[in-house]
Amino acid sequence: MNFCSPRRSVRGARLAILLGLAAAATPSPAGAAEGLSLAEALHQAGAGNDALRASGEAVAEARELRGVADALVWPTVEMHARAVRMDDPLRIDLSPLRGLLLELNPGVPPSAIPPLGLDVLDRDFARADVRFFWPLYAGGKITAARRAGQARVEAAEALHGRENETLAADVVERYFALRLALDAVDVRREVLADLERHVADATRLEAEGQIARADLLHAEVARAEADRALKRALHDVALARVALADLLGVAEVASAPTTPLFAPRDVPQLDFFRDRARAENPLLAALDARRRAADSAADAERAARRPEVVAFGSRELRTTDLTVLDPTWSVGVEARFTLFDGLARPRRIAAAEAAAREASYARRQAARDVETAVERWYRELARAREQYEALGAARALAEENLRTRQHGFDEAMATSLDVVDARVALAAVRLETLAAERDFDVALGRLLAAARLSSSYFDYLPREDAEVTR
Repeated sequence: MNFCSPRRSVRGARLAILLGLAAAATPSPAGAAEGLSLAEALHQAGAGNDALRASGEAVAEARELRGVADALVWPTVEMHARAVRMDDPLRIDLSPLRGLLLELNPGVPPSAIPPLGLDVLDRDFARADVRFFWPLYAGGKITAARRAGQARVEAAEALHGRENETLAADVVERYFALRLALDAVDVRREVLADLERHVADATRLEAEGQIARADLLHAEVARAEADRALKRALHDVALARVALADLLGVAEVASAPTTPLFAPRDVPQLDFFRDRARAENPLLAALDARRRAADSAADAERAARRPEVVAFGSRELRTTDLTVLDPTWSVGVEARFTLFDGLARPRRIAAAEAAAREASYARRQAARDVETAVERWYRELARAREQYEALGAARALAEENLRTRQHGFDEAMATSLDVVDARVALAAVRLETLAAERDFDVALGRLLAAARLSSSYFDYLPREDAEVTR
């Protein structure tokens, strides 16, 4: 098997081509009568697939939550307002002071000194103030929260990229499944038409006494079987349309695929795809980000062992009802440290560390799974190519065998069974050839998705098909 490197391209722009932003002209709807190209199917999937939309919203959510973490470095400013009615006015009783004055001035009659008291606050009053709190030191908790927020964004973006890659591979698989089903219908129709002609010839020869009745019956049985096979193939087309429509997010796919199955061609060496998958596979990138988020969460829990220092302040907006004890404004610094919380803190730290270890184990297993998938799909490519090449020679032999058997039958030198068997054998080779092409095309899509190279899929199409598809 010969190998060569594909033409390289800018991944982001080409993946946009794959999922809907690549069209130089607006692609036609999935049900358009003029047909559905692979690029149009990818565009429709990118625009209408709900799983892709959901992963896009997950990215948006993670970015907003990152903004929440970033906001922790800024002060919090609050405004408070309240209206109060008490059971009685607030008054300080100064009767002890009156008694002291009478003792110090025995010549002063008690009636000369009225009862003493200080009105502090009316029964009805209102307050309004602005307060701020600004964390000066949180023991590293804020920094860890910001790192975790960024890691979650990277994980969500990687999973969105994985959804893109998986969707592209799924579209390729279902698109070419429909194309194979339609091509199989064409083959079955041709076989049925050929057997119809063969039955007509056999009927004529049987009437002329040149062949036995058994030969005619065998031809009619083969025709009936070909008719059943055509009907099965038509059902396969209907199922393939439903599967593709579900992936594209449309009610139905009424048109036929215009991008044909293409023959196996050269791809890079296995090591190229392995190295690329190790470095770029979106699932591995997501698990790496998840592990960083878990490490940051553990750091945030450990930071709870350190004190927090917060600056605070307030300013009264309504001073009318302030008492002599209430300041108009105030600022200060507060230190807080949790001495005991029922052992919740060490348990939170242990849980965060366990989550980090879980992410590490999951990443290692995923790396092995990705390498296995890469090798599997690469081997599938090789198998499909070998099958295709072997079937090329088999098809030439089957065509020659049919030509010989048909000529012999016309000359009464071969039986109807010989002709039917030769015709069925040729049809089987043609269908197997189409299946080998489909297997290669699908395996290529899966392999490129595992290596995050779906954007280069069109590089492997025959040049004329690639130009039309683009």
